[in-house]
Amino acid sequence: MINGFKKYTDYTDNGLKIIALEIPHLHNAEISCFVRMGSRYETSQDNGISHFFEHMIFRGTKKMNQKKLACIAESFGGSFNAFTTRDYAQFTMQLHPQFIHQGIKIVAHALTEPIFRDIELEKEIILEERLSDVNTKDEDINVDNLSRKLLWGNKHPLGFAIIGTPDSIRGVTKAKLASFHLNVITVENMLVVIASPHSPNKIIEEAKKYFHEIPAGKKITPLPPPKTNSSKKIHITYEDNANTELSFSFKTFPISSEKQIPFMILRKVLDGGMSSRLYQSLCAEKGLAYDIDTQSENFEDCGVFDITLSTSHTKVKDVILLLFKELDKMYTKGITAEELTRTKQMELLDMELALDSTSYLSTVYAGIELFMPTISYKQRIECIKNISRQTVNAIAQEVLAKENCYITIVGPIKNKKEIEKIIKI
Repeated sequence: MINGFKKYTDYTDNGLKIIALEIPHLHNAEISCFVRMGSRYETSQDNGISHFFEHMIFRGTKKMNQKKLACIAESFGGSFNAFTTRDYAQFTMQLHPQFIHQGIKIVAHALTEPIFRDIELEKEIILEERLSDVNTKDEDINVDNLSRKLLWGNKHPLGFAIIGTPDSIRGVTKAKLASFHLNVITVENMLVVIASPHSPNKIIEEAKKYFHEIPAGKKITPLPPPKTNSSKKIHITYEDNANTELSFSFKTFPISSEKQIPFMILRKVLDGGMSSRLYQSLCAEKGLAYDIDTQSENFEDCGVFDITLSTSHTKVKDVILLLFKELDKMYTKGITAEELTRTKQMELLDMELALDSTSYLSTVYAGIELFMPTISYKQRIECIKNISRQTVNAIAQEVLAKENCYITIVGPIKNKKEIEKIIKI
């Protein structure tokens, strides 16, 4: 037992990977199926089918309808949920550990035997969900969607909206869903992770029993990202909102890059809480925004780093100028020795606190194996301890170069040329 949990890996007879995380101190459990699917693998014609399929899993099987499936999961003291990203989906049942064996059976049944009932009704639900991304003219005002179109173009799958378009959503049929199911719920495109306080032997045997009929399938591969950067670096959508949303996006590295952990330190220095550089500069000292956020999206062959915030319209210019000033300072001078020491400690303590999170442990130490080998908890600690200022600062110069910045703005911006003149990318 290393630092609170132990990892076991086994395979069903047909080759499906099963990972069990034994975490004795837990009072909850989690069963997660990580599936290679998402808008990254779609075409303009079937855009959104991954997200639609995710919804349909919860419509049930021949043996249980939507309500019965939900009632069973909730009777186990938890819930059955899912989400879809651009390159994978995660189906997760969280539950009391005493019901772990029943939970494995239910999750396997839901994923292997969907019957795709109530498709037309689900279309209406998804179209309702999509309304949060558009305005009254049906124009996309979702900053994440718009930033990806700016980065990758609207004809490349990396630039597609995960939810799809009205036409592609309405075009989903039972036959398309059944075909999609056969292609993605396969050994080559899926793995099962079970985190619980129980000994793994019986857990793994239960998983092997209920997931053994999943076909081998063929690994789904995405189109490579566009080779050349777009000459367009700024997108502004006029929208008469109460505030203006801004996203500053930077292309980064593949998920398997050795730069990922040092970059995590850089990101925390920029936005690792209320002591971070960006929060202090833009929020605490200048009051230009209520909060500021960063996130990383990492793929097998590329990545994106985003800085996002909302501000009042009168402060947009000041936000842009001050943010660029802070990023230029990081680009030219890098992090300090004190920041490195403090941020390493923050990350190591966060790792220890995360030992109580089944979701974190399942994803970081197991689910990521859908795309690459993982490193152990102990190896991760050593990587963090060995990070140098020189390494972090070299990554800052690689990522935060002004020519690598793509800016998306949604708000009542009437004079676009004035904003473009300030940015000067």
